[in-house]
Amino acid sequence: MHKSREVLMVGTCGIDCYHGLDTELKINGAKIFKANTKEDAEALMGAHNFHLIMVNLEPDGEGGIAGSSILPSIANHQNQQDAVCLSISTQSSVSLLQSHPEYLEKLKIISGWLDLPTQPQKAASLMVDIMHAPGKLSIKHRS
Repeated sequence: MHKSREVLMVGTCGIDCYHGLDTELKINGAKIFKANTKEDAEALMGAHNFHLIMVNLEPDGEGGIAGSSILPSIANHQNQQDAVCLSISTQSSVSLLQSHPEYLEKLKIISGWLDLPTQPQKAASLMVDIMHAPGKLSIKHRS
């Protein structure tokens, strides 16, 4: 990477979904921050301007999306408007799109989804490219 990029990985669903991906991003020069609670993620967002924010989102089996409660905070946080927000899930993105409409509205800041298992080297390479040229993928263009 040309310049160090900061990445926030939010995993509130209790799944080790970033295994391998965090290592590959570090190899590519990214500084990784992880949060396991909404409160921890909000504190980190107050202290950093992230280039990429990844959120673990999972269907909750009741028409909702576990992990989505952080999305409005990300969308409305002034420090994060230039960040790109991605989702990672053990389920396909199609399963998330079957959620109730009030949950779907929160997803508009998500620029892309990774389904587990990932190919960490390939995914990290794409993320590095996105961080260097986010274009219309940044939160300010999606919310």
